[in-house]
Amino acid sequence: MMSIPTKSTALVVGAGPSGLVALKEMKEAGIVAIAVDSASDFGGVFSPASGMTYDELYLTTTNMFMAYSDFPPKDENVKYWSKQEYYEYMSSYVEHFNFRSSIHLETSVVKAKLISDAWHVTFKTKAGELLERIFDYMVVATGANHTPHLPKIFQGFKGEILHSHQYHSQEQVKGKKVLVIGMGESSADVVKSSAKTAETVTLWTRHYPNVAPRFLGECIDDKNYSEDEYLPQQDSKDRRPGEFLETVLTSRIVRNMPLAAWATVLQKGLFADLKVAHGSKSAAGLMSDWCLNSYKKDFFSGDTASVPTKTIMICTTAANKQMEMVVAPRMRCESNRVVFEEPLYRGLEKLDNTDDIPIDIDVIVACTGYKVSFDWIEAPGLDSNPRFWFKHCIPTSGNLGKKLAFIGYARPHQGGIPQCAEILSRYISQLVLKTKTLPDNYKDLAQAEGKCENECFYISKHIAPLVDYPAFMLSVSRLVGCEPVVPQDVSGIVKYWTFPLWSCFFRTQGIGAKPEMCEAILNKFGTFDAVAPMPLAAVQVILTFFMPVLNFCSFVFELFFEKQRKGIPAGYKFRSSKMNFMSGNCLRLKDFGAPVLAQWIAAAAMILHGVGSLFPTPSSDKKFSSTPPPPTPYSGATQILTPKVPTPLLGAQFHPDLSSSILSLCP
Repeated sequence: MMSIPTKSTALVVGAGPSGLVALKEMKEAGIVAIAVDSASDFGGVFSPASGMTYDELYLTTTNMFMAYSDFPPKDENVKYWSKQEYYEYMSSYVEHFNFRSSIHLETSVVKAKLISDAWHVTFKTKAGELLERIFDYMVVATGANHTPHLPKIFQGFKGEILHSHQYHSQEQVKGKKVLVIGMGESSADVVKSSAKTAETVTLWTRHYPNVAPRFLGECIDDKNYSEDEYLPQQDSKDRRPGEFLETVLTSRIVRNMPLAAWATVLQKGLFADLKVAHGSKSAAGLMSDWCLNSYKKDFFSGDTASVPTKTIMICTTAANKQMEMVVAPRMRCESNRVVFEEPLYRGLEKLDNTDDIPIDIDVIVACTGYKVSFDWIEAPGLDSNPRFWFKHCIPTSGNLGKKLAFIGYARPHQGGIPQCAEILSRYISQLVLKTKTLPDNYKDLAQAEGKCENECFYISKHIAPLVDYPAFMLSVSRLVGCEPVVPQDVSGIVKYWTFPLWSCFFRTQGIGAKPEMCEAILNKFGTFDAVAPMPLAAVQVILTFFMPVLNFCSFVFELFFEKQRKGIPAGYKFRSSKMNFMSGNCLRLKDFGAPVLAQWIAAAAMILHGVGSLFPTPSSDKKFSSTPPPPTPYSGATQILTPKVPTPLLGAQFHPDLSSSILSLCP
């Protein structure tokens, strides 16, 4: 192992996905920086050496989303990476940007103390040697998945208790009666895996779950939808971006909708149709039933107030009667059994009575999250709640904000943590270089934004890192100076408006801009490849024309009546998009110029594309005249992606001659 240099400007603690991008951005900005990690390899929980994830793990956001904004993935298609594929991607990232020598593994931080505006840090090496070094700035990227949390309700249980990070294989529970606790992606994977070998599997959750399918297109079309079958065979099918969950969760055209409109389409349209088309006891039918029950307390924002589990493998397992779910507000343990108190749901049915349900259990797998601890940081007044840090990154105690940052503590309600970490790292690098400064009122802003998040995410208030991905990314991009610019061509405008808000959009301008990387990804796909299925597409188009009018009314109202607003705006469910009030965002006068014209152009193009019977269908080898040319190859890039022939939405292509007429309207 290389020795830690005696002099560096910045220290990054942690070498997982967030720590890696923090180190890379600092070094690329010319900052002398190193990273340390107590593990034997970088990559955090995704490292094969971590022992903290299970064998069959797949990510819940796609490769195009999880990729860093200036390093396109090698894959030809949109897909969900396995943990091994994601680790290989990170390895390529480290090699490509040549910063492996700045990562010091098997080195832990014993203590970090701020003395006279400098961090005095004590390290412990693998050999047990203690070293002390001094740094001007410190970035903590140890992540929220650090110290396993086990609730006290397990007291009295005599069987085996595993935290989810200790579950690696279905062989651990073979022939046993298993209880899985929790309702996130981890519990979904554990349920699916353990059901293959366990005698019985029971899932307990206090509330009806809010779940969503990874493959939205297949969930709508396939009555026998099964992610367990689709995931290993992803390379055999070329899917459009619009077929993936992230498109309806993060695209501008969806996130532009007020919550009330989105909730109505979701519950009265999609969920109702799925129950009729596939049956109430199918995986899609159970998803619909569970979500509708979950949203009953708040029809218009129930899906926003709680965190969605971005997989319905639990629904498939339940539909196949390989496990049963119990919804009950409380549970107690008695020797080798558990008792569910006042249960509401069991198996596939709601319960008419609330008599306690006892179940014999051999093993409890607790998917109950992690605790965050910064005991090793000696800094007076440090608040460990990321919700009240500025942008979930900069602490507001004393003057710590000028010397300390946290990366990986912005967890998107929809999207990926590394993307938030990357854009924050670009901001931090500028703060370290002093080319940017914190807003004078950043402490007040942090409190106001935290209050807004508490009110919006009130069902999941306990998940302190939670942020709204589109709002958060746009907010930080304004600080960095990399807010995406509306393209000048029709094809680009439609993609800008309908594609998921992939991180590559934030590389088109500002410090560290690499627009060719965004083009490398977007040029792989056709103009309308991210348009949502009907009836959502129709609602999107209608609201795309209407929302600027509603937004302008909101803008005027805020100008005169909500100048000092703290928290969510009045009537927010009906009058505004979360992008316009979460994370400190607000509508600006310049939002009603070229951006509005662009969204109207995108909506018009979608209409013309959908009404294909009015226009002749071009041959399959033609490209849109408005599609930008392929980008100039980026030196050393993993792969420059090539444009793809657009996929029709309703059995027809958009006539290429129309693009020139619409293009003349572009600003």
